[in-house]
Amino acid sequence: MMRVPGSDKIRLLFASPSPAGTPSPSASDGMPRFSIGDPSSISDDLLIVEDSQKPPLPTGVTPPRVRPWRILVVDDDPDVHESTAFALKDVEMFGRPLVLLHAHSVAEAIALASTHEDIAVALIDVVMETQDAGLHLVERLREANCATLRIILRTGYPGQAPEYAVMSRYDINDYRTKDELTHSRLLSVLHTALRGYRQLSQIVDHRTGLRLVLQATADLFARTSVDWVAHGVLPHLGRLVGAPVIGVVALGPLGEPVFSPSAFTVVDALGGPFARAVDRPLSALPTFGTRIVGVFERASAGHAVVIDSDALGLMVSGHGRQALFVYLDITDRPPSGLDPDLLQVFATTLALCFNNANMIEHLDRLAYFDPVLEIPNRNAFERLLDSKMHEGSALRVIFVSITGLTEIAGVFGEGAATHVLIRIAHALGDENLRLQGVARYSETIFVALGDPDQIDEGALQRVLARPALLDGAPAPVSVFLAVVDVTPDMVDAQTVCRHGLSALLSTEGNRTRPTQPIRYTQDMTRILHRRLALRAALRRGLERDCGLEVHLQPKIDIATGSIVGAEALCRWTLEGRPVPPSEFIPLAETGGLSRPLTRLVLNHVAAIVARRRARGLPALPIAVNLSAMDLTADDFVTGLLRDIHHLDLSPDTLSFEITESQMMTDLARSIAELESIRAAGFDIALDDFGTGYSSLGVLDRLPVTAIKIDRRFITPLTIAGARRSLAATAIAMAEGLGLGVIAEGIETVEHHHALVFLGCPHGQGFLYGHPMPAGDFETHHTTWSLPTA
Repeated sequence: MMRVPGSDKIRLLFASPSPAGTPSPSASDGMPRFSIGDPSSISDDLLIVEDSQKPPLPTGVTPPRVRPWRILVVDDDPDVHESTAFALKDVEMFGRPLVLLHAHSVAEAIALASTHEDIAVALIDVVMETQDAGLHLVERLREANCATLRIILRTGYPGQAPEYAVMSRYDINDYRTKDELTHSRLLSVLHTALRGYRQLSQIVDHRTGLRLVLQATADLFARTSVDWVAHGVLPHLGRLVGAPVIGVVALGPLGEPVFSPSAFTVVDALGGPFARAVDRPLSALPTFGTRIVGVFERASAGHAVVIDSDALGLMVSGHGRQALFVYLDITDRPPSGLDPDLLQVFATTLALCFNNANMIEHLDRLAYFDPVLEIPNRNAFERLLDSKMHEGSALRVIFVSITGLTEIAGVFGEGAATHVLIRIAHALGDENLRLQGVARYSETIFVALGDPDQIDEGALQRVLARPALLDGAPAPVSVFLAVVDVTPDMVDAQTVCRHGLSALLSTEGNRTRPTQPIRYTQDMTRILHRRLALRAALRRGLERDCGLEVHLQPKIDIATGSIVGAEALCRWTLEGRPVPPSEFIPLAETGGLSRPLTRLVLNHVAAIVARRRARGLPALPIAVNLSAMDLTADDFVTGLLRDIHHLDLSPDTLSFEITESQMMTDLARSIAELESIRAAGFDIALDDFGTGYSSLGVLDRLPVTAIKIDRRFITPLTIAGARRSLAATAIAMAEGLGLGVIAEGIETVEHHHALVFLGCPHGQGFLYGHPMPAGDFETHHTTWSLPTA
C-alpha cells in the first residue's frame, strides 16, 4: 500500500463486481475495483452510481438509450490525449458513460464545439500554439454561448495559472497542473464538473421547457373551441419533448366508471403512420394500435401523464363531460431523459386550456342556441342574416308567430307547449320549404330566411296548417306568418327583424285567416308609432283623469223587462276624437296601465252609486271588468277590496266580470284570487263563455256565480233552431251547475224570443240599449218594454 506524499491519511475505494450473469459496463473482468487517493480530493459522490443495480424493466418495454457525457480534451500533446483516454476508459458517472472528443489545437476545438452542442466538460491545456492559447479558447467558447460547458484548465507550467478575475469572468471551474491530475483526482474533478453541468443543464432545460409551456399556453388558451385546441396540442408537445411529431389526439366522453378507447374519436393526427387516422375510433387504428390502447388505459386509470421509453400519453378531462387523450411516439427523440414534472405542468396547462375551450363553447351555445328546441336562437339568426345581407343576396325573411301556447301551458303544462313548438320547428325544417337558418326568435316566434324565388309560400302555409296533436287531438293554437323582403334601405338584421315584428303586431287581434302571410309595409311601422303615442297619451289621461269616462249598458230580465244591472264600459276621447276600446284596452293591459284604469272605473262607479242613492233610486249592481294580468299580480285583490271599502261600494252595487281565456296564464292563482273576491260577497260572471277551449274542463273549479254567453253563439240564434243551438247547451249546463246566465250581443227581436223560449233569465245587447253616459242611463232606463211580436 502506498502513502500519498504530504498526507498522513489515505482513502481506499472498493467497488464490488456485478452479480454473475449481469455484466457491468465499468468492470468487465468481474474483479473488485479499487482506487487510492487523498481523502480531501475524492468526493463521496463517486460511491453512488457506478455499479448500482436497477430494477428489471417490464416485459415488452424497450430499455431506454443512455446518453453519454461528452468530454472535450484540448491539448497539443498526443501523450496527454492517450493518457486521458486510458484513465477514463470504461468510466461511468451518474449512470452515463464518458465519450472523449480530441482536439489538438484551438481551431479543432472550436470546430468540435460547433458540431457537438452537448459537450459537458472541456479539459483545456493553457499553453498550446501560444502561451495563453487556452485562455483565448475559453473566451471564444463563452462567446459562442457555451454557457453550461464546464471548463477545467490544465497546464504543465504551474506559473501559467490565470488570474482570479479571468477565472471568474469566463466561469473557469478548475485549474490543475498536469502532475496534479492523477487518476483519482481526475475522476474527482470530472465528477464535480459533471455535477455542475448537470445542474446548469437542468436549469436551462427547465427554463426552455417553461418557455415552451408558456408559448403553448398562450396559443392554446386563445383557441375558442375544443376541436381547435385539439389541433394545436401535438406540435407544442413535440417541441417540448424534442421528438418528431408522430401521434394522435382523440376526444371522447368522460368514462363512468372507466374510459373506453372505442368511444374516443381521433380529431388530429400527424406523422406518416397516422395519415388516415382522423375520424376513426382510437381502438381501430391499425398502426401502433395495441401500444396506443395500452398507454390510453394507463392514462385513463388515473395516471394523467404516462411516459414510456417509446411513447408518451396525456389524458385531461373537461367540465363539459369530455376528455382529451394525446399519444406521441417518442422513439426517435434525442437520447435524453424526459422531465416528468415539466410534462405534468404541460398537462395541467392543457387541462386549463381544454376547460376554457369547453366553457367558451358552452357559453357560445347558450348565446346562439336554444337549449329547449335545440335549434339556433335570435342571436344566431341575426348573425346569419347580417352575413347574407353583406353578400348582397336577394333575401326574404319569414316570421312565424304562434298564439295559444300560454293557455296550453296553463292547462296541460309546459311540456305540452314545448311539444307543440318542437313540432312546428320540425315542420319549418322541411327541406321542401327551402328555408335557411330556422331559429327561435322569441318564446312564441320562429324566423327563417330564403331566396324569394325559391320559397314556396303555399307549401309553407299547408305545412303550418297541419295541427300539432295533443293526446291525439289538434292543439288549439293559431299560427300567423309575416314576410319581409329585404331592401337596400334595411341596413342590418335588427332593422329587418324589427319590420317583421311590426308586421305581426300591426294586425294583432284582427287576424281572420291564420297562416295567410302578412307582408310588411311602411304603414305597419306607422301603426306601431301610433300605438306608442296612444299608450303615452293614455298614461297622461289616467294620471290627470282627463278624457276618460264610464258608460253603462243595461242588463235586463228577459221575461219581465226590468233592469237587473249594468256593465261599466270605459270610453276615451283624445283631442276630440273617440278612441275605440278595442284599441286602447289592449294598450292598457300590455303597457301596465290596466290597474290604474280599473281604479278609475271604480271611482266613476262609486260616483254613480252615490248619485243614485241621493236620488232615492234602488241599488243596482254595476259590473266592472277585471284584467287577468292584474288578477295574478301581487296584492291586487287586497288593494282592490281596500279601494272598494273606501269607496263605500257593496255587493248590491258592484259585481265583476272576468274573461275565461285570460285566466289560463295562471289558472291556480286566478282561482285563488277570485275566491277572495267571492268570500267578500261580490258576484263574478265568466265573460265570453264558450270561446275558450278549456271552459268545460275548468268551469266547475271557477268560483263564479254566472256565465255570459258570447255573442257569437247568439248572432246565429233563431226560434226554429234554438233547441239545437250551443246557446241552449250553455244555458242547460249553467242551470245544472247552479249558475246564473246572461246572454250578450242580443240585437234582434228573434234573438229575444229565442232566448225566452230557452228560458235564459238575463240578457244584454243593442236591442235593449247601447252603452250610454251615466246621466242618460239614470234618466231613461228603469224598465224596458218587451216586444209584442
